[in-house]
Amino acid sequence: MPRCSSGSSELKLRAEPEGVPLTRAEQLRAEWPEIVRLARAAHVAHFAGMPAEAGWQSGVAPSGTLDELLTGLEQGRLRELAPQILSEDVPAEEHDDALVEVVTRLPGAVLLDELVRAGRAEFPLDWGGPWQVVLADGTTVDTPEVVASAVQGATNVPMVRERVSALCDRALTR
Repeated sequence: MPRCSSGSSELKLRAEPEGVPLTRAEQLRAEWPEIVRLARAAHVAHFAGMPAEAGWQSGVAPSGTLDELLTGLEQGRLRELAPQILSEDVPAEEHDDALVEVVTRLPGAVLLDELVRAGRAEFPLDWGGPWQVVLADGTTVDTPEVVASAVQGATNVPMVRERVSALCDRALTR
């Protein structure tokens, strides 16, 4: 029965007698685009867990969802997340700026994780530049930028909800 094995840059079929198992090395082979896709998805999932945990611990987002985080921001509860996401080493005079920066990135990670898991976004292999997130229609998206205005002001949350809803192709709850 033909089995897949890796050549230098493409998958090739090789014939083996039926019943001969693949070696462990053959089972683990993957091409670079697949490795990059899996590694970046795992990285994003890790960072998406941080705001979920902070939201749960603070009570701002009991289930840790993006919907709940946006509701918390709309209710002006940004500062309640600080003890869970900021190091105690952050100087008092830098506290507010650091909080806004971190809280802007974390909901962006939750959004990106949702897009990746739903198959609506991916990371193309690019050795020459920073990660890009490409949507199914070929456009790029900067997820922290999508949610940034919600962190800057509660009155911006409805607009962010609409944009997130369009990207995720689902309605956000309150």
